[in-house]
Amino acid sequence: MSEPAWLLHCQQIVAMPSKRYVKRVVTFLEATEMAALLAAPDRSTWAGRRDHVILLIALQTGLRASELVGLRCKDVVLGTGAHTTVEVLSSDGHLDVPKIADDEEN
Repeated sequence: MSEPAWLLHCQQIVAMPSKRYVKRVVTFLEATEMAALLAAPDRSTWAGRRDHVILLIALQTGLRASELVGLRCKDVVLGTGAHTTVEVLSSDGHLDVPKIADDEEN
């Protein structure tokens, strides 16, 4: 590509933007929105209790949907009192332990 005839063409290629999407701003749920989500499942049924726990873990840990789907019983360690640990294998293969928020922080 050392020919001067190709110089303009090469400059146009280099000037092209590398990404063709608009980066969206991440927004977070308000406390009232989180409370409404947690109140939605019918906790008198097994499926409702399951959905409530899944939503609670998602809201408190910030796990992505794919991480929630891959979560197994062995990944959740229930300690004494109000202590819970969730271990998630990250996309790069490292073990990640997200911080679970206290109720006062929500």
